[in-house]
Amino acid sequence: MRRYRGIIIAAVICVALAGAYFYITSGQDAATTGFFWVPQQGETVSSVELENEFGSFRFRLEDDGRWIVEAGGEYRTNAEKMHLFTTALNYFPIKRVLENELPEYGFAEPRARVNFTTNRGRTFAFEVGGTTPGMGDVYIRDLNSGQIMLAGLGSVAQLTGSLTAYRDKEVLTVDGANIMSIALFENDNLSIAAERAQGEGWRLTEPFIAPARQILLNELITDIRQWRIAGYPDHKDYTAMGLDQPKWRLELRDGAGTVQRLEIGGAASGTMTYVRTGGLDEIAILFSVDLDFSALTPETLMFIAPLSTTIDQVQSISIKTPDGESVFTIDHSQNEERIFANEKEYSLMEFSSVFVGYIGISAVGRESATQPAAEPEAVLTTWFVDGNVTELHLLPRDAYSFYMDWGEDTGYYIHRSALDELISRVRNLP
Repeated sequence: MRRYRGIIIAAVICVALAGAYFYITSGQDAATTGFFWVPQQGETVSSVELENEFGSFRFRLEDDGRWIVEAGGEYRTNAEKMHLFTTALNYFPIKRVLENELPEYGFAEPRARVNFTTNRGRTFAFEVGGTTPGMGDVYIRDLNSGQIMLAGLGSVAQLTGSLTAYRDKEVLTVDGANIMSIALFENDNLSIAAERAQGEGWRLTEPFIAPARQILLNELITDIRQWRIAGYPDHKDYTAMGLDQPKWRLELRDGAGTVQRLEIGGAASGTMTYVRTGGLDEIAILFSVDLDFSALTPETLMFIAPLSTTIDQVQSISIKTPDGESVFTIDHSQNEERIFANEKEYSLMEFSSVFVGYIGISAVGRESATQPAAEPEAVLTTWFVDGNVTELHLLPRDAYSFYMDWGEDTGYYIHRSALDELISRVRNLP
């Protein structure tokens, strides 16, 4: 027996080392590893199910190394986008593990849910909540363990796209990287238009002039740049293709002044649509899912948020209603802001829900008529560190909305529910 003792000891050591290696490479304790998951040697993501605000998508890795996305059909993916997508999942650093879940973490309405499987058959799932007050990090919840974690916003940047962002898509004759205006016509009537000056942001020009949501319009332009032709018609029956009198027309102008008109026709099949991309016979078949212009409305594109700011610029804010007034003062003298109200101190985390609701008050519509004179039902005031003051008066419009008056254009209005939600957050402070 003694002669085998060395062999037995060596075997035990090998088993222990193998077990330790397996634990290190497969352990899912983010607090220990610093990652959402740790791939074993040669292990990589091979399939993904993703749900976000744009719908549900399924991605699978083919034997030839290509990724396919399924969403009402199967499409080839954008290689660059999928490289970023899979790299983010294969290398998913976690900054911190949190002990408790709070409402402001945003899991009541997650931005995305992800379920992915590796080529070793292991499955992981998580959902993406809201961003931290500084907007640099995002809350993550492991759907298997329930663990709450904090990750960099860049770690989930590839998880919030639409089908257009993930699919392999080319259609434009204008310079897609330098589009300066966009206009949508319905039955030859201009429905909405937006433009930007060189080096400046977007603004609405029709049906009224107003600042526009930069992110939405930039994403729309990005989506349009990624359109790709799926095929061509084998006939010239314009009536059959719905192009004799197309309902929708999209016009784009680039920085050189070149204009392209895209006329949207009828269905080529269940998932395809005829589109005239230029001259009379320049007709292509595009995926119907790309031609969704539902986001092109004044309500969704305009950005009128007079209280929008960052907390480091604010000295105090006031929320005044007929029921009373709440004044929050921010002390910037320490490493982390301290918030005081009614002789009580609140942490930045406790105050973040109120602050986000406050700065997020934004218009949902505009009227051309002058609003009637009325006493405000609420006054929201911001005193800034530099001495400036912004005061927003909310005037009664109807049972469901307020006019916004802050010394500028007076036709904009918000839903009453926005103020109700803000007041509720104040009342729910500990």
